[in-house]
Amino acid sequence: MILVYKGFKQQALAVSTDPEHRFDLALHLGELKIAHQLAGEAASQQKWRQLAELATSKGQLELAQECLHNAQDYGGLLLLATASGNAAMVQKLGDTCDEAGKNNVAFLSHFLLGNLEGCLDILINTNRLPEAAFFARLVPY
Repeated sequence: MILVYKGFKQQALAVSTDPEHRFDLALHLGELKIAHQLAGEAASQQKWRQLAELATSKGQLELAQECLHNAQDYGGLLLLATASGNAAMVQKLGDTCDEAGKNNVAFLSHFLLGNLEGCLDILINTNRLPEAAFFARLVPY
């Protein structure tokens, strides 16, 4: 801790044994590999989200995707997939969310890909019959 207060954060990271402290230092210093290892050991959704934010800010989109997946941040994954124009990622996310029961993200993923039948199936399977009827009536097949 004294090293941190004196401005020697890199050295503090090297000698610290507390995983929480090391993770915070790694994030602050932008040490993605160390933070990734520590997040994996901690298996904390919050740590994965923090690392995803850092990875995104550094342009490491593959790492950000992995972190968001580990954090089960489906909304963040949808944002990343659509912002990067990755249709395969949107498809995989839609399928994953279908299985996980995350119907809003699954519906939006199918809708973005033009899979209107998949959207309709979600509405019917979740007993949203008025919305399904409205959707079927307004959306051309």
